[in-house]
Parts: sequence; structure tokens; C-alpha cells
Amino acid sequence: MEDKAYTKKFKAIVDRVAKNNGHEISFKGKISANMVIDFVDAISKKSNINKINFESSSMDDEAFGLLLSGLADKSDGLKKLSSLSLHGNNISVLSNEEISKVIKKLPIKELSLMSSSIDNEMFESMSVSLRDSSTLRNVDLWGNKIDDAATRECVSLIKNPIHPLEEVNLHKNNCSSAMLNKLSYLAKYKQERKKSNQINQNNVRAIIARGETR
Repeated sequence: MEDKAYTKKFKAIVDRVAKNNGHEISFKGKISANMVIDFVDAISKKSNINKINFESSSMDDEAFGLLLSGLADKSDGLKKLSSLSLHGNNISVLSNEEISKVIKKLPIKELSLMSSSIDNEMFESMSVSLRDSSTLRNVDLWGNKIDDAATRECVSLIKNPIHPLEEVNLHKNNCSSAMLNKLSYLAKYKQERKKSNQINQNNVRAIIARGETR
């Protein structure tokens, strides 16, 4: 029943959010649609939340959709949110519109949807939305139902030196070892290239600075 699911711990989290007291919001346990509504309603325009972690939340399509759309609608109050982790859900539909809103409007760098029953069709919708992200670097989809056929878009984004996406974790899916190795290689290559570019930029700045002091 709803009253049993709505634990004291979650009520305390909603109170913390309403009082803008807490950078990291974590909760382990089942989350219903009504709980999602209360949580989203508590987010203020001056929120300092930088991480949301809901583990073993068992959200269904309704609750999951409400959370994604609610967070997107409250994007003005979530300008510091860099990490969004929603683990252990029972979703059968992940619409391009819902995930696209979150990716476009929120400044998240890390997105985790581990063990959430995501299949090829849902992942393909997500991959298309990833094109529009200017911040997302890491996507963790451990333990879903994705195979090699759905990975083309994310591979191309990781290969793109301009796009921020660096790593997609698809372990414990239906992907081949060859695909997992490819994703791992691409992630390491892009991260090393980014590090090298940063070093070069720092060297250029140092040279300019030395020239200005002469």
C-alpha cells in the first residue's frame, strides 16, 4: 500500500530538499508515482543538489516518466546537478521525449540506469537524445537487455572528438565481448586524447604568460 511504501526516510529526504539542505540525495527502496510527485514539488529554484541516487527504486513506467519530466521541468533549480543515478526499475517504455528533456535541460555529466529493463528500442531512443547533450560524459547501463545491434549511435558519439560522451558501460547486457572491448578501447582513447589536449593547452598558456612578463 502507498502509506507503507512512503517511508519516514523518504519523507525526511523530501523535507531536506524543500529546505534546500543537502548536496547529495540518496534513497534505497521502492518509489511510487506519488512519492516522485512530492519529491519533484519540493525542489526549489535555488536548489544546491548536485547528485541524485535512487537505488532499488522499482519505479514503473508512470513513476519513471513523472520523475524524468519533473526533473526537466525543474531544470532552473537543478543547475548544479551533475550526477543522476536511477537503479533497479521496472520500465517497459523509455520515450525519446522523456529522456531527451532530461539530457537537454539538465547539466548532468553522469547518468546511470543500471538494471532497469532497458532493451534495444529504448536504448536507441536514448542514443539519439545523447546527440543533443553538451555535458554528458558517462552513461552506465549495466545489467539491462541491450545487444550489439543498438550500439551504433553511441559508438559514433564516443568516436566524435567534439562530443562530450566518453564512456558507455554495457556490461551484463547481451553485448558481445568484442563490442565491450571496443567501447572500453574508445573510452580510454578519448580520455587520453582529452588529457593530452589539456596538457597542450596548459603549455600554450604558460608560454603566453612567460612572454607577457618579459
